[in-house]
Amino acid sequence: MKSKLVSAIKMILAVAFAGATPAAAQEEPKGSVEPNEIYVDLRNLALEVDAAQIGLEQSGSKEPLGIVMDMPRGRATATMVAFASGDASLYFSTGGGIIGAGAASPEVAAAARQFVATAESHVEAMELVSDYPLPAEGEMTFYVTTPAGVFGTARPEQALVEGNDPFSPLFYAGQVLLTMIRLAQQ
Repeated sequence: MKSKLVSAIKMILAVAFAGATPAAAQEEPKGSVEPNEIYVDLRNLALEVDAAQIGLEQSGSKEPLGIVMDMPRGRATATMVAFASGDASLYFSTGGGIIGAGAASPEVAAAARQFVATAESHVEAMELVSDYPLPAEGEMTFYVTTPAGVFGTARPEQALVEGNDPFSPLFYAGQVLLTMIRLAQQ
């Protein structure tokens, strides 16, 4: 069962990011490409959000307002953001993405809210951060925005995929959201 789940997640990741970067870029040597300026701005907006900006009442100090999941893909990074309001977007560091997917689809909005709800049980295991670096090769980063600040962690991608990391449930909730975003675009 576990191997089928791992295979399914690998297939979802492959399909989700097929065509995210040009084939020529995929053949170039490893090393990250400088992120697009608009991508950086959108990512920073998501990381600096407060409850009023997304139409929510401020509640508990560590109750998640949103989550940012950064996934390296070749020389680029895909960043998925989700908010407790149900808003969700997917940005590519090379430019482009899908903005406002939660507003366009009730299924995406539900998956976004579930992703944020899943983050709540992981905040205590994260560190309060003030810098938000992109992940190193082989890692994924999670940043959870709360009224008390942004909490973050970098995790090994392979362990997340295989279910061998304490943050695997958060990763899986993110994959459900990613799948819902992709299905809503078809």
